[in-house]
Amino acid sequence: MYGSVYRIRVPLGTDSIVVCDPKALSHLFALDTWKYSHPPLALLQITMLTGPGNLLVSLGESHNRHRKILNPLFAPAALKRYTSVMYDSAYKLSTAWESELQASATNEIMPDISEWINNLSFDIIGLAAFSTDFKSLDGEKSAVATALTAVGHAKPSPITSKIFLLAQAFPVLFELPLPRSTL
Repeated sequence: MYGSVYRIRVPLGTDSIVVCDPKALSHLFALDTWKYSHPPLALLQITMLTGPGNLLVSLGESHNRHRKILNPLFAPAALKRYTSVMYDSAYKLSTAWESELQASATNEIMPDISEWINNLSFDIIGLAAFSTDFKSLDGEKSAVATALTAVGHAKPSPITSKIFLLAQAFPVLFELPLPRSTL
């Protein structure tokens, strides 16, 4: 009746529901997201990453108020202003790829473009949202990019991994000043 939806056991005897049905996911994420709350542990983790009181962790009326404020920023008329920023960045990426392919002797396919796409996204967000050119596509690393990369690539120690597993049942453990959370 509900498609691919099932319950799994997670650490320390708690349950988690996994939804794989496209129609159910569409309903959850596109239509009525404010009706469904995140598990308390997920809210705590998001709050630790992004800070309290933002759209990602707000629920109910607070979430509606946040969305009402932000919706005009994503209306088609507002997004048209950023078309030139996106086009210019995509052109810069295309030019960089062409020069890299011409520099290679074998004209082989580029093996990993994820770094390029990350840089493209970072430059577009910097220009459109903050009027700052991070110049990631030019190979420069800004302080913001360096900090975000450090957080993304930080490897948890074995002790931190065990504390993370225990924190599934005892969320207060997330408040410990571990190196990764401090970073």
